[in-house]
Amino acid sequence: MTASRIIRFWGSSRRLTAWVGSFIVVVMFTALPVAAAGKVPIVFSHNWAGYAADAQDVTLVHAAWTVPAVKRTSGNTYSSSWVGIGGTKSETLIQAGTAQEFENGQAVYYAWVEVLPQAAEQIASEDLRVRPGDKVGVTIRNTSGDRWEIKIENASSGQSVVRSLTYASCKCSAEWIEEQPTIVSPSGETLATLANFGTVTFSDAYAKVGGTTVSLTKLNVVAVNLMSETKAVISTPGDLSESGNHFKITYGG
Repeated sequence: MTASRIIRFWGSSRRLTAWVGSFIVVVMFTALPVAAAGKVPIVFSHNWAGYAADAQDVTLVHAAWTVPAVKRTSGNTYSSSWVGIGGTKSETLIQAGTAQEFENGQAVYYAWVEVLPQAAEQIASEDLRVRPGDKVGVTIRNTSGDRWEIKIENASSGQSVVRSLTYASCKCSAEWIEEQPTIVSPSGETLATLANFGTVTFSDAYAKVGGTTVSLTKLNVVAVNLMSETKAVISTPGDLSESGNHFKITYGG
């Protein structure tokens, strides 16, 4: 990342317009959930694709994924894969993941941690290398009260980092997301162009809610489709696996 701007993996200026009338911040949803009988409800966002669940007492979220390779483009493009707690109806989002970018003619990959309203902390490559094809796992865990532990592991390199912090979270939702980030520069905030990440597969996805570890199928999840400002769907999550722990997110709808 250049010194003249920072990447935000959640646009603080973005407000949703509808999610059954309950969510008040984080992503801009443009349609109420719709679903056929037995199907997961679908919502549309201008910066997220994946799955999210409104729940109470979320004290852990986890997933693993293979870092996708971004395709070369003529301009700068950005994407991020992450898990988080508290991002659907609160400004107390705690999150961590990997970034996949194509900037200034070069592909860039790194791990990061972010707690709102602070900017993301980029993890130094000597502490945790991130390359396309690496298998990365992220766990965000509440240890007690407002104490949290964030662990990012690269199973391919054997490296891992742990961040311990104090943060007042609502503990009111869980998220598994591929994001079109926001760029903050001296001139203001702009939604970045989404990088062509192909397909990213989230595996071993689960959360701890009310002291019980549950898969996504045991939560009241919605499938979030990423939609451009022109209302074209540009990234979508696939169906949940039978176990409720695995799914794919695909660039291009």
